[in-house]
Amino acid sequence: MIRMLKKIEIILVALVIMLTFSETTVKAIASEEDNQDEEIVEKIIQDNDDVLLNPGKGLVYYARRLTYDDEHKYNFNWVSQEMLDISNVIYTRYDWSELQKEEGVFDFTLIDEGIEDCIKYNKKFAFGVMCADVSTEEPYVTPKFVFDRGAKYNLGGNNGKQYIPDWKDETFLKYVNEFIKALGEKYNGNPNVAFIDIRSYGNYGEQHLFGLDVLDESGQEMDEKEYIKQNRVEPEFLKEKYIEPYMQAFPDTHLIIPWGEDSFNNIYEEL
Repeated sequence: MIRMLKKIEIILVALVIMLTFSETTVKAIASEEDNQDEEIVEKIIQDNDDVLLNPGKGLVYYARRLTYDDEHKYNFNWVSQEMLDISNVIYTRYDWSELQKEEGVFDFTLIDEGIEDCIKYNKKFAFGVMCADVSTEEPYVTPKFVFDRGAKYNLGGNNGKQYIPDWKDETFLKYVNEFIKALGEKYNGNPNVAFIDIRSYGNYGEQHLFGLDVLDESGQEMDEKEYIKQNRVEPEFLKEKYIEPYMQAFPDTHLIIPWGEDSFNNIYEEL
């Protein structure tokens, strides 16, 4: 009985091989017939020193803002041809307050202009949106209306006048996540966007609280370690309140999570 089963197995395997070969042969013949009327073009490629741009890899050019004047903050026309020749993606960061001044009113003109400039250069665009940025002297990186609605804050930044949000405050989180939802409705799946940074939490949106130079109620600079101890979020809180809203808003767009600190490593690995 065992020998009989082995013979049957061998016969079946042989039939599968024959059928597979026959199907491949038919496809090959059909393919040859389909291509009989096509013109064959031969091209000899010469060796050269040109940079081969590989989509999704290579240099990302950081187009920093030129000025804090009201106009032309992010004009990419100054980017050198030398840099364009070796870059696939042009990237920049925005303050949240540049894209939203009022509750429920969003102005994505700056992002649209960035995308349009990149299209001219045959590049992809990438960006992140920050809620705190100590490199600016502007008082509101997070929009003023968020604090007017009751969001808690500390003053800080390089001039002690920037409104730094309380990172656990529900009013702040409500409005920042409404913004993320609107951003996703506008740009999710946009073929001209290479990736978007998740930058709602921390200084520069880098998911850490270092360098914020926060002041206490008396106007004195707080001890940084003490401020971080009191205000850092727990890993699961970061995941639920800051990372997942972006994942929900951008299911069809590549997202980048800046590495913040060691305590977040486990959730980074889970995502």
